[in-house]
Amino acid sequence: MAHPTSMSRTVAPVPAHRQPHNSQLVQTWGALDMYQEHMSINAISSGSAMYTAYAANNPQIASKQLEARRSYVEKATQSGPPPDYKGPRLSFPLTPGMLQSLVLHYVKDAAPPLHSSYLCSLLTQSRDLLAKRPRVTRIATRSGSHKRLVIVGDLHGQLPDLLTIFLENGFPSGQGTQYLINGDLVDRGPHGVEIATLLLAYKLLYPETIHINRGNHETSTISAQYGFMSEVMQKYNSTHIFGLFCQVFNQLPVCAVLDDSVVVMHGGLFRANGVELAHLEGVPREEVDLFSTNMHMNMLVDLLWTDPQENWGRSDSGRAAGIITFGPNVTADFLKKNRMKLLIRSHQVPSTGRGYEDLHNGQLITVFSASNYCGTQG
Repeated sequence: MAHPTSMSRTVAPVPAHRQPHNSQLVQTWGALDMYQEHMSINAISSGSAMYTAYAANNPQIASKQLEARRSYVEKATQSGPPPDYKGPRLSFPLTPGMLQSLVLHYVKDAAPPLHSSYLCSLLTQSRDLLAKRPRVTRIATRSGSHKRLVIVGDLHGQLPDLLTIFLENGFPSGQGTQYLINGDLVDRGPHGVEIATLLLAYKLLYPETIHINRGNHETSTISAQYGFMSEVMQKYNSTHIFGLFCQVFNQLPVCAVLDDSVVVMHGGLFRANGVELAHLEGVPREEVDLFSTNMHMNMLVDLLWTDPQENWGRSDSGRAAGIITFGPNVTADFLKKNRMKLLIRSHQVPSTGRGYEDLHNGQLITVFSASNYCGTQG
């Protein structure tokens, strides 16, 4: 069911009974997906330029927005749910029993959603926890109580896939299996809120069991275009809650290193030569600017957006101007310079349609965990 990369590390591909069978359909979907992203990025570019110009002339806007959000969150966390609320109840610090009730609620796909008072507390505490963590997560699978790691690729709001992976490999706990979620929790599928909420709750309860990398959809501009903002508005009718989610996304790590030998990021490698893992600690904790000329912002863009190519060198990506693809020599050079053996990334539906694909002479693996993805565009 899983494709092993070592005795202790496993990638979580698409479950066999949910895999697409038509590779041509997968390739067609990939081309359409890339075209849609290209058009969305162009729209973001125009909107971003107009907003930047407007904000420059009205500097009070950002501070007023932050103050309004703080006020909303403070009132929400103090109010609590009404007496007739039928959903799960949380208090902090969280307990295993609370997580169990949250999972059962989501398994039933029951209304109502987690009350906003609990959600705001959860998001605020998650943001503050992640803000203290490094940009590169170091994970050990050869010592301690966690000697197995499952790497999960793009989920895109498909909650049943995450629950299936947990059922097959064990729900997170203080011992046993660790999980590395490699970005793109949200957008397209209908349950981005539930996936993000559940993973962040587990992160608070078991911070050394659940690890989450940031994906290119964990940004306000992209998630406003691809469905997550609409989902939040449908379930909570609050731009402040969407903004709070985005504050959490800004704090997510951008890369993980496993046993000092395997490097994992959502997108891929860099437009510049000579990048070292130590450089990634300077990657900003903020909204992604696809059109920046800042070196560390460019690293963030590359970590979230780039794709591998068959040919050597680097090329412009079909996704948008300023985004690149990188060849097997770029992968080999990066691994050698950083004394790594393997690069694992996500971000694309593998051409195999099986949830994972070996590339670049076995030095790179793409893993993607959202099943039946061609039929679930949101």
